[in-house]
Amino acid sequence: MAPLKALVLLGGKSSRMGEEKGLIQYHERSQAEHLVFMLEEIGVEVFLSVREEQKENYAFLNKPFIADQLQGAGLLGGIASAMRAFPQTAFLVVACDLPNLQKEQLEFLLKNRNAKTFATCYESPLDGDPEPLCSIYEPKSFSALMKVCVNIVTGK
Repeated sequence: MAPLKALVLLGGKSSRMGEEKGLIQYHERSQAEHLVFMLEEIGVEVFLSVREEQKENYAFLNKPFIADQLQGAGLLGGIASAMRAFPQTAFLVVACDLPNLQKEQLEFLLKNRNAKTFATCYESPLDGDPEPLCSIYEPKSFSALMKVCVNIVTGK
């Protein structure tokens, strides 16, 4: 089984929110800080996925950054950038805009990880589709992610 690291997705432009999503306080601290704390509590090394110009906003967290290498590919580009940096590593990916996420949900995901698949994720209660923003991506998913990212960036 591939080693596991956590990736907090902070790279969005927050155009609908009007402010940096990871810095919004829901739990008496920024959402980014809250997620880092939860992920560290479950024993996973944490990396922050950001756009290059966002690094200064999150420097206070003292966590390593993985800057988006695929501009315009959205959250999948952030995941692919992390997998490119650590090719033999699985990533527990968590988006910064999940304020109701609980530590128990992360533990459940870890307990039910299936390294033989491309990803382990929750099924959305809204539409039954996989929830890509709180999932474990295995190294074998990198090629498929890259293909999707290239299609997004090139408009295909």
